[in-house]
Amino acid sequence: MLRALWKALLIAGLIGLLLGGVTIASVPLEYRSQLAIRFAVAYGVIATLVSIWLVQRSTRHTKAESELMWWANDLANGDLASRVRTPMFSGEQAQLLQHLNRLQESTRGQIEQLQADRRRSFMVLAHMVEGIVAIDDERRVLLVNEAACRFLKLNKETTVGRKLLEVIRVPEVTNLVNQTLSTNEDSEVELQSTDMRQLLVKSSTLPSESRRGVLLTIHDQTQLKQLEAMRREFVANVSHELKTPLAAVKGYAETLQLGAIDDKEIAPHFVDQILSQADRLERLIADMMHLARAQDRSQPAAPVDVLVFPVIQECCETYQPVAAQKEIELILEPFDEACTILGEREALLTVVNNLVGNALRYTQVGGHVRVSCQPEEEQVSIAVTDDGLGIPHEDQERIFERFYRVEKARDQQYGGTGLGLAIVKNIVQSFGGSMRLQSKPGKGSTFEAVLPCSPAAVSLQTAKSG
Repeated sequence: MLRALWKALLIAGLIGLLLGGVTIASVPLEYRSQLAIRFAVAYGVIATLVSIWLVQRSTRHTKAESELMWWANDLANGDLASRVRTPMFSGEQAQLLQHLNRLQESTRGQIEQLQADRRRSFMVLAHMVEGIVAIDDERRVLLVNEAACRFLKLNKETTVGRKLLEVIRVPEVTNLVNQTLSTNEDSEVELQSTDMRQLLVKSSTLPSESRRGVLLTIHDQTQLKQLEAMRREFVANVSHELKTPLAAVKGYAETLQLGAIDDKEIAPHFVDQILSQADRLERLIADMMHLARAQDRSQPAAPVDVLVFPVIQECCETYQPVAAQKEIELILEPFDEACTILGEREALLTVVNNLVGNALRYTQVGGHVRVSCQPEEEQVSIAVTDDGLGIPHEDQERIFERFYRVEKARDQQYGGTGLGLAIVKNIVQSFGGSMRLQSKPGKGSTFEAVLPCSPAAVSLQTAKSG
């Protein structure tokens, strides 16, 4: 365009010079020199103005080209925030560039939204409890989250993009993927990981227009399996505990029915046994109800300040006749009577009664049982110590389980239901506390219930120490 303009101006200039020469030649001789000078000046001014205009237009055109090159280079480098300065252009070019700027802004917003969605998706995958593995039809790993890496012992950085057999050397998983790819049907398999986790792996197809794939979902069922085992064990234990006294009651009743009721020497003994087994059933049912209430967190009672000393004193007074009958010395160690916990009085009494009752039950004649209370910073430790049978080390971790018995015949011999310590643990945990146990076989045991102090007691203790 500029070249054509230059050519037109050159032709116009030559024509102008020719016309000027003809005009000068036509005037009288005395006026020619003066007219030639004026013509030359006018022609020079016009040529200068035209040259300035051409230089400005050429410079503007060069800047516009540079602006477009700069903008195109920014886009090629991924800078979607770059814009073309449209004042350098005019007419249809300016309108076109304005449309391009708006298109660029819209594209930038869509890309930012996609990036935000991608970050959210990866955040969700990273915090999922279930493991996720995506595999294409060539058995290459497309995606894996942190949970799957933890379950299958994978390295996320080196897993994506590699063949399934190279990173997951579990035949059950490989067979599951092959089966889903070949049949297009969902399937599942249970397996045990190297760290003894019980895993349920489910496979489903990944629909795609071009390529198929498989999505593996890994569920950790370890806790669920443990709960199921505990439930089965609990049902079996309850059935056994109920069956034993019921069978005894039925046997004694049938014997009496067959004629022993007329035997004045045997009949009273049978009646006493029936009453004894009925008492055992009553204790068992009462303990089961206590345990159910202790484990019910749906409507927890509001905790209040409870003085520890009156509760322990009431417990010791209740069990003093039992201790005297077995010739056991029940000792209440002196402690601060103002010691206060945050909890519920009846529940605390249940805890102390179970601990003292167990200590007396498994302490032999002539033994000692000591009850003490000791503040520990913002907690209170209630300890019951005996010099009785003791608990082997391998049984101490399970001693607080329902119906767990150190020796199968021990609780039947001493009259326990197997639920007392489970009740104690659940009540203490509902208070926000914990249980401690120290025991040696033949030396005795110490059970400690560590409970939170009331805020008022903590403030008073802080004031005293200050």
